Amino acid sequence: MANKAKPDPLKFRARWLAPDFWPVWCVVGFMWSLAHLPWRWQMAFGAGLGRLLYYLVPSRRHVAETNVARVFPDLSPIERTARVKAIFSETGKGLPETCVAWFGRPERLGIDWTVENLPEARAALDSGQGALFVGAHFSCVDICGAYIGTLVDYDSLHRPHNNKLLNWFQHRGRLRFLGGLVDRKDMRGMVRRLRRGRGIFFAPDQDLGPNRSVFVPFFDIETATVEATSRLVTMSGSLAFLVLTHRTPKGYRIRLEPAPQIATGDVMADLRAYHEWLEARIREHPTQYLWLHKRFKTRPPGEPPFYGAGGR
Repeated sequence: MANKAKPDPLKFRARWLAPDFWPVWCVVGFMWSLAHLPWRWQMAFGAGLGRLLYYLVPSRRHVAETNVARVFPDLSPIERTARVKAIFSETGKGLPETCVAWFGRPERLGIDWTVENLPEARAALDSGQGALFVGAHFSCVDICGAYIGTLVDYDSLHRPHNNKLLNWFQHRGRLRFLGGLVDRKDMRGMVRRLRRGRGIFFAPDQDLGPNRSVFVPFFDIETATVEATSRLVTMSGSLAFLVLTHRTPKGYRIRLEPAPQIATGDVMADLRAYHEWLEARIREHPTQYLWLHKRFKTRPPGEPPFYGAGGR
């Protein structure tokens, strides 16, 4: 029996109006409202939410504390606590920024946007060679990704939301700024798009387990790192850019750096170069990186759990 086609996530379903989905509609209404607040109010709300979550979510606090202690060993206990609190505040600001990416317009926030090396990125796409924009999970990546889409026609990797209605809103919101969304597991689809001269944003700095990764030093810690960064460039013949996104007191700064050092074809050398770049950028903005993620969860054989027996 042939497999049935999967439902199109962009097609609205009448059943989503049923009472079972009303709580989701309340969440959507809240997100829409948050997306249309003044930017400074959004930042104040996000920072306050982050400070609250520091106390309400001890499991994530433990992850952040463990990461900071291992990555920044020179900090005193008082300095580590202050940094972890600041990380929660900066991470909390990502919520209203995601709301803007789904329901608002980043270019209408009335803030300062600085984008460096934009002509080089546009030239790479105009050449038809394709461009792989390699970024990282800094807390403002959603809103900066949306803003880049107002300047450059590119696609992005996508992880479908588990809730079908929220997934519809996520698709609908992001496709206002992006040319397309690619499933993060669809390597062939990424290569095809790059070969057609498309740009793709790719953030490879998360632990996806041992089967898709190799161990590469990151802050002197052997870290499970996906190989796809190097292979995408090699297989597609595209140009590589490193993308820094960070929050400033008056807005956002985006830097698009031509990056031949991560496109040599030597997988290990390319990944080491990416980690060297990322370490330097994190040291510039240590509280804006997603330290609540279990970046070091997968360990080499024989190593003890990084986050303790309970947190692995």
